[in-house]
Amino acid sequence: MPRERKGTVSKRKDGSWWARLIYFDDNGKRHDLRRKAATKAEANDIREDLLEQYDRGGSRLFEAENKTFADLCDFEEHYLIEPVYHEGRKIAGLRSFTSQKMAPGNVERALRTKAAALVDPRESPSLSCE
Repeated sequence: MPRERKGTVSKRKDGSWWARLIYFDDNGKRHDLRRKAATKAEANDIREDLLEQYDRGGSRLFEAENKTFADLCDFEEHYLIEPVYHEGRKIAGLRSFTSQKMAPGNVERALRTKAAALVDPRESPSLSCE
């Protein structure tokens, strides 16, 4: 039986407090997640939040934090493909291809390295990966 995941809180030599959570992704790879805090109490709160997030979304939630707009565009290029029909049945692609395809634009070049979580679609409604 695996150990209970609790996380840790530690104080470094420079006086800063850190919350730490070690978790394993779907492939079994170990990841070390750390967040800096101002006080010990804040570090404990952060640790509890990290544990709650992990319980809610697993390792994929933490991996999604590091996704960029470029990663989303790569997803679109590989998975958002036109439907292919054979004898009236769809055998590949998405039926909703046209509705899911974003409108063309040049915003993607400017946001290519910006974290996807920081991109607000209300500010730039014509985001495109083309």
